[in-house]
Parts: sequence; structure tokens; C-alpha cells
Amino acid sequence: MNKKHLISAIFFVMMFCGLAFASDQTNITNIPDEWGRIPILLYHNIGPYEYRWTRSVANFKKDLLWLYNNDYVLLSIEDYANNYFPIPQGKKPVILTFDDGKPNQFNMNKDGTIDPNSAIGILDDFNKQYPDFGTAAAFYVYDNPFGQNAFLEKKLAYLWQTGRQIGYHTLRHTNLRGLLPKTVIAILQAQKDKLSKVMPIDMQMYTLAYPHGGVPWGDLTQLMPMIKVGLLIGSDPAYPLYHPKAKVFRTPRIQAIDSEWLRFFGRKSGETDRSLKKEKFRVFVSDGDPGKRTPDKE
Repeated sequence: MNKKHLISAIFFVMMFCGLAFASDQTNITNIPDEWGRIPILLYHNIGPYEYRWTRSVANFKKDLLWLYNNDYVLLSIEDYANNYFPIPQGKKPVILTFDDGKPNQFNMNKDGTIDPNSAIGILDDFNKQYPDFGTAAAFYVYDNPFGQNAFLEKKLAYLWQTGRQIGYHTLRHTNLRGLLPKTVIAILQAQKDKLSKVMPIDMQMYTLAYPHGGVPWGDLTQLMPMIKVGLLIGSDPAYPLYHPKAKVFRTPRIQAIDSEWLRFFGRKSGETDRSLKKEKFRVFVSDGDPGKRTPDKE
């Protein structure tokens, strides 16, 4: 190899290594921004086929993989409500929520094992493959949660043990639109009284997903301390609650359907790979220290 070819080869190797290093840095490093917004994803049914209120098993698995490949990790609704973000540096929090307490969200077989095609089964399997993604999820239930009374106590204990939460959705899926806080508290207390008989003693409920998206009327701060966060059906990423633009009792969610994935994430149907496209919103990126905010002010 003559000198000219040797210099060209060395230059090519250096350029290739530099690109590889830059690519690797991109995979692990995002600039911390803890004033950005957090996607709270909303699911209802998980089933074999895709319908308006049903995410298919295949697409749900792809959702999780896309999130993981794009630097997201699971955050609990409890931590969100408490302005606590135990997220590794450079990672982005995402919150998974499931409304209505459907059997396909958490189903058990006759022998008490978890149905691998229910949401919990899928999340557990994904966690085995990618333990750094986390386990957190929140389930907003009404009467007869998950449809198997014989397993209800066991299911609630399992959710608690694996870092999941349940939240208020009223016993009868009651539309709370226009109701005063005093009436809403009575409705939620009835649900709490019933569920507390089978919930683990330390398991708490203090977030509410409004049935039908119906927001009560009046001074909603009167719902505190019973309710720390009120969740809408849609349709935006949420601010951290310390942000001046946050609306604690009108916290938005993103419906996990293809059109919303495209709208907010630039993600086309079925995509799972790392995306060069940026989210269509200013995204929360952790600095790795739950005790401070980066930057220190908006």
C-alpha cells in the first residue's frame, strides 16, 4: 500500500470510528430538560385485533419496544403526582395508564397464572427482556375490576408488589361533568370503601381518570387531598406538576392509537426502531438527580 492509500485508509477508519462514537453518544445521551412535557399514554382494551378502543397485542408490544428504543423509561403516576422523577440521566419518562379495568388488561388463567396476552402479562415479559425499562403502570377501574372476582385480591396484591397503581374511575363509570366537588368526593369515597376491603393495606388511590372525560364543576382544589391528579381522555403531553402551565385537575393524556403516535412522536404504524425524528413537543429529559431540576428554572 503506497503512502497516499495508507493516509486515505487511516482517514476513513478515523471518520468511521468518530461516527460510531457519535452514534453511540446519541443513543445514551439527551440534553437534560426537566421543564419539558411527559407523555401519559392511555389504553383501554388489549386484544387480538385493532379497533377504536382496542390496541392489538402485536401493536402494544411494538409500542413498548419503540419507547424503549427511543430512550423512554416507565414512570409511576404516583411519582408524577409527587413531583418525583427517579429517572436515569438522559432518559425520558413515560406513564402508562389503562382505563376501565378490563379483563384483557389483567387476566389470570384458571390455575392462577397470568395470561401472557393480557397487558400485565405483556408488560411482565417485556420487563424480563428489558429490566431497565421498569414496570410502572396505572389502572383506572370501576366495579368488578378486571372481571374475575375470585382473583381480585390476588391481582391487587400483585399490582402493588410490582410497582403498579390503581386509581379512581367511579363504581358505575359515572360522568362527573358539572358535579360539585362535594358530590364527587362522595362518589369516589364509595369506590374507595369497596376496594379497600380487598386492597393491600398500604395500597393507596389518589389519582382520578374522569369517566367519559367529564370534568367536575367548581373549585377542583377541594378534591384534595383525596385526589392529587385528575386525568383527561386526551389529547396532549403533560407538564410536570411544578410547571406553571400544569393543570393538576385537567392533566392531559395521549390516546395510544396510530394517528396520535404519528401526531406527537412522528412514529408511523408498526415502527419499533430508534427514530431520527424528534417528538413534536418539548420533551422532559432527566438529569439523573430526583433532588434537583435542570435547568433550575423555566
